[in-house]
Amino acid sequence: MNKLIELNKLLKRFNFTRQDLSEFEDHIEHTLKNVPASRMKIEKGRAIYRCRKYSLPLKSLFYFESDLSFRTDLNNISEFGRCNVPNTSVFYGSTYSPNIHDKPQMIDPGFTTALLETTKLLDPPKSSEISEGVEIYGVGMWEATEDFDVFIMPPNEAWRKESKLAKKLLEIHEENMIQTEASDEIREFYKIMGSEFSKYMHNKPNEEYGISALFSNHTVKSAGGVAYSSVKTEHNGFNLALTPDTIDRKFNFKRAGIAELWKFGKDIHIHFTKTAERNEGIPLVYKKVEAPECSFENMINLYKNKGIDTSHIIKTLDECKYSKI
Repeated sequence: MNKLIELNKLLKRFNFTRQDLSEFEDHIEHTLKNVPASRMKIEKGRAIYRCRKYSLPLKSLFYFESDLSFRTDLNNISEFGRCNVPNTSVFYGSTYSPNIHDKPQMIDPGFTTALLETTKLLDPPKSSEISEGVEIYGVGMWEATEDFDVFIMPPNEAWRKESKLAKKLLEIHEENMIQTEASDEIREFYKIMGSEFSKYMHNKPNEEYGISALFSNHTVKSAGGVAYSSVKTEHNGFNLALTPDTIDRKFNFKRAGIAELWKFGKDIHIHFTKTAERNEGIPLVYKKVEAPECSFENMINLYKNKGIDTSHIIKTLDECKYSKI
């Protein structure tokens, strides 16, 4: 337990501008072997969603599961993510809250979180940026084929009163800590790590993902992934970071869709234009979603009726060759 006390002290005083992450890496392998992990069950039938942004102007659609799934170009993964170290691939996805037990019929609750995790339009703009426009996403939906456990990372305690999901995850974690008779040092460790997983990263150096990434890299060796609440949705969305092996063995790809995010002024709209069912080994065949309220004409009129100048909207859509989608 002395090693865990040392690790907690290191984490508390860690300074990303003056210290090397190797100091933390050296500690983690030896220290966490005897630290009980909080776990939660991912039940059979649970859907998980992953988004991939289309480059514009649009030239081609995503036609295969591999186009939407985890990355395989490991040499090009040069930066830390919240749950991955450089040159390692993690399947980042989102699902519906543990408080919701209804099985989704299409691509619904979890996909919004996946999209919001991916977009830059909703980030606070830098002085030189204009955070408005249209983004187009490929969305994949996978379904768990069996029950399995993942590590759960509780969020920062400060979010307990702000988010029902954060409260739920903290309660699950606390039950685990009671059952394992966790020491004060173990509880302190998870409190620190919860703050790392709750860190808002906009305009911060990528290296600040380092601690949560190294922790995740260690824990997924003994479990299929890590569950944590979404920072970009103020902990109202539920994320899963899963190993490629977990996705391949314990999930089936079910369907895909094409989603649009429109943001002009303070108005934000998210909707699907096309969906496609899984087509084993054959390119996806997309079908248009019949939603008149989300048609091009209706969306433009919606903005006009709110007094928003639509000339630059039409120009933006024209630049991304909207009509060819």
